[in-house]
Amino acid sequence: MKTNSTDRNPGEPFGLLNISKPRGKTSFEIIGQMRKVLRIKKVGHSGTLDPIASGVLLVCVGRATRLLDYLMDLPKSYVAWVKLGVTTDTLDSTGKVLEVRDIPEFEPDELEAVLDEFRGKIMQTPPMFSAIKRDGKKLYVLARQGEQIDIEPRPVTLHDLELLSQSRSTLKLSIHCSKGTYVRSLCADIGERLGCGAHVFSLRRTSIGQWDVEDAIPYSKVFALGREQVTNMLEPIEKILPSFAQGEVSPLAERYALNGLSIDMDQMRCTTDLEIGDPVVLRTWRGTLIGVFRAKRPSPDDLSRRPSLPMVLRPEKVLLTSRPAKKYRAPNRRRSSPSKKGYYSGRGEGRYTGSGNDRAHNRGRD
Repeated sequence: MKTNSTDRNPGEPFGLLNISKPRGKTSFEIIGQMRKVLRIKKVGHSGTLDPIASGVLLVCVGRATRLLDYLMDLPKSYVAWVKLGVTTDTLDSTGKVLEVRDIPEFEPDELEAVLDEFRGKIMQTPPMFSAIKRDGKKLYVLARQGEQIDIEPRPVTLHDLELLSQSRSTLKLSIHCSKGTYVRSLCADIGERLGCGAHVFSLRRTSIGQWDVEDAIPYSKVFALGREQVTNMLEPIEKILPSFAQGEVSPLAERYALNGLSIDMDQMRCTTDLEIGDPVVLRTWRGTLIGVFRAKRPSPDDLSRRPSLPMVLRPEKVLLTSRPAKKYRAPNRRRSSPSKKGYYSGRGEGRYTGSGNDRAHNRGRD
């Protein structure tokens, strides 16, 4: 089975890059620079890092942006430096100081008991200075306008929370948590529980899933390279979704798969046995990537067609369609004038392109 193709083409790079974001840069700035280097609009990341934070930023390029939902679900690890006795409105060092309090004396076992309260499944209230939306507006926008909104606590999981070092006024914590966890809120809550308040003054994301900061490519190195060099560094889908089964459809089922239709189990072959609910990365019999499908129970229509059908593969993320990929067009490039003679472009019905009265006549059909 052919599974080593990265499915790159001149029109659209595809894949993932593990970038080490430096402190002081925003995640949006990183994405903007990637778009300039690769000359492509489809670029996204798997979780925002605040400007004071550094570390792992997973960047997906091209059709790989459709895989971000899977990456969002991965657990994350951080190292946080916490300042005790000072609270801010943003819960980090960039915010306005709200209160300064004395730091009480506490024994190591007392601190450990407080940390233990936050291990496992907890309910956490996200900070006002966050990108969560309320009535279409982001909370940090409302916070800057002086508005205060009641935010419902959310369930998160702290898989691991360890004290790495401690001084009179600072803590260094190692945190391994589920998606949706706000480290700023966690550290502020720990400070309140200790009776002195706290905020984060430095944060480093050390891993997302199997991607580690030690293997991340420094920001400065990535943007010193050219488009072709960065494209060759992109990780293919086999590394983006390493735990997913790999499948290959028959020539007969290729057209159905490319158009996002369900596939019968006997119309594909797979590297492992599948059960209901299992995801699988499907390719054509030539080895070209189609997308992510998931094993499902057959519907009544499926059973009426084939009563003995055990399961079907239904599309979840189609990364390739029967339509040809669009070629990249450089910005500010003057397009050539349309041909005077009308023609049909693309596949299927396509769109008629003519001139003069022909275009005006067909405008209402576009």
